[in-house]
Amino acid sequence: MYTIRNKVLFEYLEVVTVVAEITEAGAESEDLNMQVIENDKRLAALKAYAMTA
Repeated sequence: MYTIRNKVLFEYLEVVTVVAEITEAGAESEDLNMQVIENDKRLAALKAYAMTA
């Protein structure tokens, strides 16, 4: 059973995977994940919103 939180996180991972494929500069999706987590302050707000669901 998917919750809203799971759906948001799944969509996020899908976007990161697509971006990694597009860059083709050797960027791994895991590297992009770490950059987004470390640099994007909006992710904290997204996580907080997802946790309320």
